[in-house]
Amino acid sequence: MFKCNVTVTLRHSERGPDGETVVTETASPALFIERRSREPHADDPPTIREKSQFLIPPPAEPRPGDLVRCDGADYELASVRICRDLDGRIVCRRCEVSN
Repeated sequence: MFKCNVTVTLRHSERGPDGETVVTETASPALFIERRSREPHADDPPTIREKSQFLIPPPAEPRPGDLVRCDGADYELASVRICRDLDGRIVCRRCEVSN
């Protein structure tokens, strides 16, 4: 459905049973999308707004708050939306990063 253009490392942190933080890392192919738009403001000059997204196919299961490392840069996932095909199968997870 889409062609992956990068390989990312997903870092997920969670509390273990003994209270320690356990970090898991997995590698996954992904499609990296960058979007820039010019937004006017009432009293200020227009600013350039950047939004980046990753489309990550299964079996990876990224969650909001996870870190994604791509080409040496780290991104924190602000939101993750599951995308399905017409038969209901998960095609990817659309991950929007926080700026």
